[in-house]
Formats: sequence, C-alpha cells, structure tokens
Amino acid sequence: MELFSPANLDQWVPEGEPDVYMVFGALASYTRYRYCCALSKRLAERLGLSLDTRPDAILVNNDTGEYVIAEFKMHSSSYRINHAADDVDVLVVWEHDETDLTKLPPEVVTLREIARDVAFTSLADE
Repeated sequence: MELFSPANLDQWVPEGEPDVYMVFGALASYTRYRYCCALSKRLAERLGLSLDTRPDAILVNNDTGEYVIAEFKMHSSSYRINHAADDVDVLVVWEHDETDLTKLPPEVVTLREIARDVAFTSLADE
C-alpha cells in the first residue's frame, strides 16, 4: 500500500472517505477553503439550520470569510444517493465523475486534480 505523503500524491489513491478528509487537510491551502469544524446536530441547531441530512463540515471561504456547509465524498456521483443539490454549499471529492451537474452543489472541489498539480509543481521545483 502506498503511504500518503504530498510528494506521492500523483500516485496515491484514497481508500475511503476519511482519506478524503486527510487529503483536504493537506491541500486546503491550494483551495479557496479552510476547515472550521465538523457539523454536529447540536451545532446545526445552534446555527438555526434545519437540515434533513447532516453534512460533514463547516468550511471558511478564504475569499469572503463566510462559513459554508460542506460534504466530503470519494466520488461526486455518490453525492446524489443521500443528498439534494442544495443540501450543501461545497462538495469536496477525490474524483469528480458526475455528469449531471444539476444533481450537485454549486461548487465541487476536486482533490485529485489539485493533488496532481501540487505533486507535479513540487517535482518541478526540486
């Protein structure tokens, strides 16, 4: 099994959703978002959110400073199984494979593409 490290992101593939969280943590500085916290039922109630599903996290948009609701998935196509397009603001995925974009939130962050770009840039800098 290939170990995770930023230097081998061009070859490494996540095994499950927790790996997607970890990769987001490693690559967040290459996105428009940073992690704020997990979204618990209690926190959703405190924020006045009425949610049928419980998204994974609250992120902060670095451009605006606004909080956004996020869901993490291995593949974008699996999002619509349990969620509607407007359930979250941002979908963070390893691989973006959904062809019907109307089934997805307004923004999809594709970590595989970001990881590839970071890995090749890092290798070019060496």
